[in-house]
Amino acid sequence: MTEPLRRVAAYTVCTDHEDRVLLVRESDRSGTPGVWTLPGGGVWHGEHPQQAVAREAADESALAVEVDGVLDVVADVRVLPAQRVTLHTDRIIYTAQASGEPGGPVSPKVDQARWVTHAEAAALQLRPFAANALKLPLTAVDLPPERVPDLPSFLITEHPDGRRRVQRFAAY
Repeated sequence: MTEPLRRVAAYTVCTDHEDRVLLVRESDRSGTPGVWTLPGGGVWHGEHPQQAVAREAADESALAVEVDGVLDVVADVRVLPAQRVTLHTDRIIYTAQASGEPGGPVSPKVDQARWVTHAEAAALQLRPFAANALKLPLTAVDLPPERVPDLPSFLITEHPDGRRRVQRFAAY
C-alpha cells in the first residue's frame, strides 16, 4: 500500500524578446537528472503561487521574471513504489517575460539554465508537462522521480484519524 502525498507547484513558460523560451536542466540532485523542464517548483506553505514561480525561476536561472498570468493548470499522479508513496502534483503554469542571459543556478536541483528556440526545445528530453505547455510532441515517457521532493514543497500534518495530510489545492 502507498501513502498519498500531494504537492502544489508553479512553473513558467518564460520568453524573451526573441521569442525564445527559458528551460532548466535537472541536476543529479533532482529526481530526474538530465531532463529539461520549465523553471519552477514547489509552493511553500502560505506562499502565493505567482510569488513561488518568480522565486523558483530566479533560483534556477538567476533571472528576474515578470509574471503575466496563468497559462494552464495540470495535474499528474505517479506511484513511487520504493518510497511507498503515490505522488499527486498540481502544477500551475504561468506565462512570464525576462531579459538577459541566465546565470549559474542557485538551486542545487538544476545544473543549467538557457534560452532555447522552440525547434531546439523539441530536440531535448522534456518533462511531459513542459512539452505539453510548449505545445511540443512528447519525446519520452515521464520518468518517475527517484525520490520524493524535499520539504518545504510538502506540508505534511497528522490527521486525527491517524493518516497524514498535505496541503490542499482546490479549483472553483
